[in-house]
Amino acid sequence: MAASGSRTTDAMQRNKAKEDEKKNPLTILADGLQGKGGIETREAVEADKRVAFFRGKDFYRHFRAHPEKLDELAPEKPDQNIEERIKAAGSALLRYHYIYRSDRLNSKPKPGRKLLKFPKKTVVHPVQEFVEDGFYTWIYEKPRKVLNAILSIGLVVFTISCCLLPVAPNIIKIIVFYASLTMFSLLIGLLILRLVLFGVSWLVLGVHFWLLPNVMSDELPVVEAFKPLYSLDKDAKKPDILSRLVALGGAGMVFWALYRTGPDGASVRQATQRAHDDLLEFFNLAAPKQLSANQTGTAGGESATPGGFATGESSVPNE
Repeated sequence: MAASGSRTTDAMQRNKAKEDEKKNPLTILADGLQGKGGIETREAVEADKRVAFFRGKDFYRHFRAHPEKLDELAPEKPDQNIEERIKAAGSALLRYHYIYRSDRLNSKPKPGRKLLKFPKKTVVHPVQEFVEDGFYTWIYEKPRKVLNAILSIGLVVFTISCCLLPVAPNIIKIIVFYASLTMFSLLIGLLILRLVLFGVSWLVLGVHFWLLPNVMSDELPVVEAFKPLYSLDKDAKKPDILSRLVALGGAGMVFWALYRTGPDGASVRQATQRAHDDLLEFFNLAAPKQLSANQTGTAGGESATPGGFATGESSVPNE
């Protein structure tokens, strides 16, 4: 009974400690910074492990715009300005091991390149002081929501399903095949549309216009890759009229050559259907009737020898 009562007391103390931790102003501040409406957080590799970090500039910018978020942690004082309050909050996060200061692994860019806004590799900074131009890695992890747990389980199930695809029913394989083909076609179409819009804006207006400028970036999360919708660089050096006329003439000649030498619509449809059937057969997804027809055609084609004689017949003429 005594042991049971001791375990109950320990559990109650742990629950109380967790509740107190949730009410801690630093924990509330860290949860807000990591949540929606917080500061921008990126991932980097540090000591062979992936970590999440943010920039001190973003930290300062966030609290300059929302000083009321510091009221509980660093109340406003007559002799203290907003910069000092922000530094006090960052120093508290450092002191109580919510974050630690990091630095770029390579402080100098490679020849012909610029330093990335967010480095891909970081190291621990020797001076653990909160400054505006520093990088800070999160030690504290915000408690995961139920939705995140469901998404994690869904990712595991999706991975296992991909591994089991070879033994899946044929209808599942066909659905996956057409879904992948559709996504690939949409991606190619998007890239062509971006190129056409850029070419037209460059030729007509002499400006650099890109639709979804970050869509091909490998440094941004998937959601941020679709932001902003477009970019218009009016400050870029405008090409002279002669350069644009030469480019327009070259593009016109290419389109004229394609128009003159390109196949007609019926040939394109036939070639597309043939490529479609070949893909289905290559991945062993063709319908049974189509497979039997292809096999019959192949068998018929193999019934003749290269010399033109039917298989099974003597190649020596009858005397």
